Amino acid sequence: MQMLALAVDGLEASPQALSELGSFCQRGGISRLVPGRSLQPPSEGALREALPAIRYPAVRNVFAPVGDPESAHSPLTAADGGVRQRAAQLVAASSQSAKGLEAEWVIIEWGPLPKMPDFRGSEDSESVDPESDPVAFLRTAEKLQDRVLDQICRTLHDVTRITPGIRLAVLPPRAAPDLPTPSMLEHLLEDLGPRRVAYWHDPGRARALQAAGLWKEETWLDQFGSVCVGVDLTDCIDRMAGLPAGCGEVDFRVLREGLGSEAIPVVRADPMTDWAPLDTAVQFLRGLGY
Repeated sequence: MQMLALAVDGLEASPQALSELGSFCQRGGISRLVPGRSLQPPSEGALREALPAIRYPAVRNVFAPVGDPESAHSPLTAADGGVRQRAAQLVAASSQSAKGLEAEWVIIEWGPLPKMPDFRGSEDSESVDPESDPVAFLRTAEKLQDRVLDQICRTLHDVTRITPGIRLAVLPPRAAPDLPTPSMLEHLLEDLGPRRVAYWHDPGRARALQAAGLWKEETWLDQFGSVCVGVDLTDCIDRMAGLPAGCGEVDFRVLREGLGSEAIPVVRADPMTDWAPLDTAVQFLRGLGY
């Protein structure tokens, strides 16, 4: 397994924020960062000046200047072509940021099951309540699969064509009605190929999806472990994912044994509210050999 990295969401360009980040990295022995969602991130030059010893294996979409904050929430799965185009532009902008930091990966999420009331012969996707009826969500997702895959494969093909050298790593869904399903992700990987796209694991999400009555926790690594290039080391209690490692139900010893040698382990909390929980998570994971 590679060296432990730290995910930082909402990274600001202020000298104080960068100084605090540098102090945390020095205290925790962190030499690699994965910048997270930030609508006005520091410039490449500012990061290199403030954190000269830090390397960046990946960035998270959206890590790019965004004029309209609302556009930052444009999902790749949207039924509306204009919204999908904005989502693709955000991935492309994040890819340019990744290039500037010499990062290889852009970590992406798809978005929710699109609202397609014109899709006949199935439950209207607008009427599906995945929290109360996960079976109906899975059934509708299966019936919409070909249509969703056609749209997202075209979109990501375009993104990877205009940003050569950057590869995309797909997270599992945060919760229903978000996508992809394992079947959708399998088809995407086959369509775009390993030079363009891979899998990025999140054990907290995997456990929360199981608690919601969807897929078993081990499904994701069993199916995509061979193409897993990184993992957000988050924890989970029941359906609440995104917690710092060590405060929930995820067995990080078992997880470590299941990760390949090339996977990038990343300490993360979602949302990130304070340095203290991440400090505790780093110490916990170090104790397990991460």
